[in-house]
Amino acid sequence: MIQLVGGLKPDLVMPQKGDRLTREQIGVLRAWIDQGANWPDGVDPKVRGQRDHWPSKRLFDPPNRK
Repeated sequence: MIQLVGGLKPDLVMPQKGDRLTREQIGVLRAWIDQGANWPDGVDPKVRGQRDHWPSKRLFDPPNRK
């Protein structure tokens, strides 16, 4: 993931469209991974039915976006 968001592989970049993550954002992501990438208490991303946590929700444009 860090290789993709960091642009270490030019032909595989994340996100493919839109603004790239800043160095600060990549640093936060890297630190989270280095610390074990722990999910909040009570959330197991591998368990179906626990899809209410924000990373599992579908993205949408807010209604008041200009």
